[in-house]
Amino acid sequence: MPVQIVPFDYPDIGRQIRSRRKKLGLTQQQLADQVPCSLTYISRIENGAKPSLEVLVRIAHIMDLSLDALFCVQAADDTELIRIL
Repeated sequence: MPVQIVPFDYPDIGRQIRSRRKKLGLTQQQLADQVPCSLTYISRIENGAKPSLEVLVRIAHIMDLSLDALFCVQAADDTELIRIL
């Protein structure tokens, strides 16, 4: 069976980052200052723009997020994963 490449769901990644940031009580500006990057860049990421890998790793580290959780499609079992693919 050939390997299928699943495109990353950047809007979902952005939603996860926004949710975690709010849970931690951080503003976009505070996160941008810690990364460091611009406030506009954080806003764009949270709205579904494709971030650089370096910035994404920094954000994940700052907010104690797993890169697996951000990137991986999670399904209850292989049947559901195959349906998604």
